[in-house]
Amino acid sequence: GIKEEILGDLLAEVAPVAFSSSLRFLRGLGGFEAETPRALVSSSPESSVYKVLNEIPELESMFEAVVSAEDVYRGRPDPEGYLYAAQRLSRPPFRCVVVGNSNASVEAAHEVGMKCVVLAGSRPLYETGAADLVVRSLDEVSSTNLKKLLDFEQADAVSHSDIAEDMY
Repeated sequence: GIKEEILGDLLAEVAPVAFSSSLRFLRGLGGFEAETPRALVSSSPESSVYKVLNEIPELESMFEAVVSAEDVYRGRPDPEGYLYAAQRLSRPPFRCVVVGNSNASVEAAHEVGMKCVVLAGSRPLYETGAADLVVRSLDEVSSTNLKKLLDFEQADAVSHSDIAEDMY
């Protein structure tokens, strides 16, 4: 459908992203902690990001902060976008988890002390071996394994990066 096509355009590198699993994942974060702030960090232009978000109002309401290409000088693997998102969420980087789709996401996250979950899609898992957690689908990510990544009760912020892109 059109929602999947739009989200797919933004998520470019991941083949194909199921819109329904993205929404289930984001809704599930609501129960992760009393409040789980979420940021979307994308290297796509702001106009492209908001085209998708405006098309899918429920998706837009799930992010407390949106960081796009215009907000940073350097894209991944530079962590500038992730640091800016953490600042906008008022969370230290070590209390954030990036959900990305590439080794560039992992490199940027790890450089600033963030954990990183990689959505591998159909790629061989060994290509994303540096990630803290590799999944085929967002349905495999739960509040339980997010808490394990952050030493259980250590984190209450999730920076969902690149579920929009190259999002979140």
